[in-house]
Amino acid sequence: METLLLAGLAVGFGQIVKGVTGFGSALVAMPALVVLFGPRDAVAVMMGVDTLAGLALLPGVYRLVAWPLVGAVFVPLLAGQFVGTTVLVSVPERPIAMTLGLLVAVLGAGLVIKPVPPGWGELEAVPEEAGRLTAWGAAAGLVGGALQGTVGAAGPPIVAWARRYFSDAFGRAQLIAVFSLGAAALWLQLTLRNGGLGESGPRIAACILPLFAGSFLGQWLAPRLPREAFGRVVGVLLVGAGAALLLR
Repeated sequence: METLLLAGLAVGFGQIVKGVTGFGSALVAMPALVVLFGPRDAVAVMMGVDTLAGLALLPGVYRLVAWPLVGAVFVPLLAGQFVGTTVLVSVPERPIAMTLGLLVAVLGAGLVIKPVPPGWGELEAVPEEAGRLTAWGAAAGLVGGALQGTVGAAGPPIVAWARRYFSDAFGRAQLIAVFSLGAAALWLQLTLRNGGLGESGPRIAACILPLFAGSFLGQWLAPRLPREAFGRVVGVLLVGAGAALLLR
């Protein structure tokens, strides 16, 4: 019971962060889930959680989502996931946990240094050629999918791409759409491979209340929080969580 309570707290806080920024649920929650369940089971739980969270978050950003752009990132992400899940089942757990720790710490440091995206605005405001923008998005999706399949977190390359080009609100909407679709696809893949939900089912069920509470609270807080201060606080927490995984 204590394990499930801790998992619920980690998931709830991760969804608050995602509701505010559009990303970070896996990066925030995965270090705790890895400690509680191990890397392989943690990925399955996190994907189920993020799939359900998408049901709460997508309606609020649907009108801002540029679906062709999301598709250009999502399709390569699917290809990357197959590579990642192959690594997940064939590599010892310790290197996977350390890789996750490094990614979490690096992205956290990036948020501390630059908590607000420097992007230009919505899609029409980006001065860069559309083909180049899409190509970079596809590359980010491919690498992000491989990371998602391996460590449960597609964030770093896709977040870096979105923050490079888009404003806070527009970039947040694209990230929510990509990560929600990616989580659903990977959860389905893992469920089929494992012949069912197995132990992840009850663990995901125990996280349902905190995940929806965190999602809705994050959406409510998004326009009300000072973004720079919040981004830096999350960044510091991520650096600490990443360091804890590396030193564990």
